[in-house]
Amino acid sequence: MFVDASKSGRVEVGEYIKFRDVNGMKPLEELKACKVVKVDPSSSTVTIDVNTTGMPEFQQGNASAIVVKVPFAMDFASLAESRRQPVPTGEGPDQGSWHYVDYSQMMNPVLGHVAHAAIDDWIDENPGKTVPVNDAEFEDWVVAKSVSISMEEIPEDCWPFRSTEGGAGFSSDEEAIVREIARGAGAEAQPLAAFFGGIAAQEAVKVTGRYTPLMPYMYYDGTFALPWDLLGTDRSEVEFTYRLDGAPAGHDSKEAAAAAKVRPSRAEYFADPAVAESFKQVGDRYDDLRALFGQGILDRLAEQRVFLVGAGALGCELLKNFAILGVATNPDKGRITVTDMDRIENSNLNRQFLFRKADVQSPKSATAARASISINPSMVVEALEVRAAPDTERTFTDSFWDSLTLVVPALDNMKARKYVDSKCVWHGKPMVESGTLGVQCSLQVVLPH
Repeated sequence: MFVDASKSGRVEVGEYIKFRDVNGMKPLEELKACKVVKVDPSSSTVTIDVNTTGMPEFQQGNASAIVVKVPFAMDFASLAESRRQPVPTGEGPDQGSWHYVDYSQMMNPVLGHVAHAAIDDWIDENPGKTVPVNDAEFEDWVVAKSVSISMEEIPEDCWPFRSTEGGAGFSSDEEAIVREIARGAGAEAQPLAAFFGGIAAQEAVKVTGRYTPLMPYMYYDGTFALPWDLLGTDRSEVEFTYRLDGAPAGHDSKEAAAAAKVRPSRAEYFADPAVAESFKQVGDRYDDLRALFGQGILDRLAEQRVFLVGAGALGCELLKNFAILGVATNPDKGRITVTDMDRIENSNLNRQFLFRKADVQSPKSATAARASISINPSMVVEALEVRAAPDTERTFTDSFWDSLTLVVPALDNMKARKYVDSKCVWHGKPMVESGTLGVQCSLQVVLPH
């Protein structure tokens, strides 16, 4: 049966709908729910699973349908059982499949599973010891243990697109991923901690039964942010080595190397002793980030000149992240300019967590700047109460836009978003655009030209 969905909201496969105001085919209204089995956007129709045998014929006219929730039972295995069977079986959403965050890296969830299982075993066998970082011996142990777990514990049907290159072990690409997970297992990556904090908070809300919880694992990694090529793809045929400033031999700058799509392998990246030295911990607040990305990346973060437009819910989260990452902490080169015309209201306090009760009716920008500096006193933050718009270009001049290295809109209206986007395009500035709607969010990195 086909239902015209051209004027209705978005309907997805697997959802249930209930009919109202049906002409002629009245028994259809008595059904509690009809399952959507196919959606065809090109013809604005959906196909539902319903047996209309014995029903009166549908008469010409309009009918309405609403999406309804259909309860179902979910069974959860113990931690020990789910380690051996990480892909849930049975009926219901997400059964028989991993949670894929990046469909270009289909092997990463299962490799993350066995790698973290191996790390858990190491912690059990070494009580009281801290998980090491950048430790080759530990990496070798985790790789060997992961191979053992993958062969002895994990069913074959849990491995999507399993490579046969490695025989009884891992292929070179699979081993590279496991080794990288082991390398940074003892360090805390603040951006990932913030991301998983949001996931954990939403999962806690799902205890009410209104939303469907994740079943049972979701693995997400940030290996794409590493300054070396993890899998050895998109490599130049030219021999090169990396210097501490990140520019490979044969290229005048990092930008020239990026334009040529030249990225070193991990071994090539660490071939320079000075680069390897830049990853050693020194006992400060940035040790975990330094161990993961090196001092060179920390220096670049400290020198960033950021324009943050908006200091509401998104702006507060971003300023907190900037403070923990050490963004704009170089007093000579770094700067964060945050602007917001609004004042703090009571209704803001439940989600704009840099603000407190005593801050109500205070400027958002100045209060958020002060709170972020309390997190990291080295940050250089300038707070303004000027909207970003054509009539304020005496404040935000061409020289101001040209001085920036990053623009981050945290806005709640399209007119301002489009204006900031146009300035980024005109001045060739990278922009991180994001937005929220209820429990949904969006994020995109825009690199003009």
